[in-house]
Parts: sequence; C-alpha cells; structure tokens
Amino acid sequence: GLGGRLNSATGAHYGAWVYPESSGGGSSVLKLIKFSSYANWALMQQVSLPGVGTTAHTVSITFTSNQIRVSYDGTQVINTTDNSGPYTSGGISLDMWTQTSGINTFDNISVTQ
Repeated sequence: GLGGRLNSATGAHYGAWVYPESSGGGSSVLKLIKFSSYANWALMQQVSLPGVGTTAHTVSITFTSNQIRVSYDGTQVINTTDNSGPYTSGGISLDMWTQTSGINTFDNISVTQ
C-alpha cells in the first residue's frame, strides 16, 4: 500500500492498499484505509479492480484539505472527503501486510506540494 499524511509517532495515516486475486483481504480490490495508529484502522472506501495479477501498477493519492483522491494505473477510482477528524499533514508510507510470505516492490516515488 501507499500511504500519506503519516504521523510517524502514532502511525496515524491514510493508506491506499491493493489486494491481488485470492488475497485474504479481498480479491482484486483497492481499499482506502484510515489508520488511527500502526495497529488500528478503519475502512473508508473500497473499489473493485480489474485483474491485478503480478505485473506492476501505478497507485497515487492526492490530498487537498480533507478531500482524498486515489488513482490506479492513471484512472481515478476513489474520490472521498474525510469529515471525521481529517489528517492534514504528515509524511508518506509504503505499507505491506501478509499472512504468508510476499514481495512488494516500490519504484519511482515522488511527492509534490
């Protein structure tokens, strides 16, 4: 997953997580998650994706005030507003969770303001 507005002291941040086929968290879905800490989170929104497979994909998150937009392979798939204690600043995160072994590769990461 790709995260933004990270508070590194608490783990609070937003994350856009891609779940490939047959994943325990869902099959071929992208979830926008709001973490209140590194261990606690709530699902904000979920969308179905075409087959994720094992090829590379592009994920981006855009924050404007309390509005969050997530794109997958250049197509906006989530556009939502956090009206419940929105995070307004912080760093980025690269997230991964798996019950079994797995590999995640991140490349060409950029932050613009």
